[in-house]
Amino acid sequence: GSFAAQFARWKGAEVAATASEPSLDYLRSLGVDPVIDYKRERFEEKVRDVDVVLDPLGGETQARSWGVLKRGGMLITLIGEIDEKAAKHAGVRAVDFGMEYDVEDLEEIAALVESGAIQPHISKVLPLDQARQAMDLNQQGKSHGKIVLEVR
Repeated sequence: GSFAAQFARWKGAEVAATASEPSLDYLRSLGVDPVIDYKRERFEEKVRDVDVVLDPLGGETQARSWGVLKRGGMLITLIGEIDEKAAKHAGVRAVDFGMEYDVEDLEEIAALVESGAIQPHISKVLPLDQARQAMDLNQQGKSHGKIVLEVR
């Protein structure tokens, strides 16, 4: 989420985001406004007529997202499940983000990170032999930022 927000801001977009309470101030520091605490507020009551929704969850979140997109907008899912009927009914496009990268994209991302235009938030650095712990922390939502596995 924070990478997507930074890339969108870098491209000049206005960005709204949902997050849990521990991440709200961090997202604000990236220029995200509004920042919506998804445990206390429903995003569809705070934003309307957005151009793009980045949906990392699917299910109910995706179902609620159709109503905030403006006609002609786009929903990008990170999980690969798209309700094509709902997209058509809402008058929007829906695409699966997929996991394809090319060298030029990676070089551009590296240059943005090196220049400081995009700043990864690293929450933990763990040795490679703790990869299982890193996965558990990530899946439990106990990591607010990236977990780096250090290879020596």
